[in-house]
Amino acid sequence: MAESQIVLPLAASEHYLMTRTNPDFALDPELRAKLDGLGITVVPRAVYEWRGYRYSNCSDAIAAAERAR
Repeated sequence: MAESQIVLPLAASEHYLMTRTNPDFALDPELRAKLDGLGITVVPRAVYEWRGYRYSNCSDAIAAAERAR
């Protein structure tokens, strides 16, 4: 039985936090004020990438890499 692979795209906020390549998101005062006013915080999460696939937990990424050996 083959194991399923979980591949998740990054949301705009996560993309910024992981790569720091979206300064518009971080500097948008209206968006920041709206998030703050609603009590919403941006929480970074770990995403494990291997050969173009993204995994939500490291054990899936390790398993995929080991299967490819």
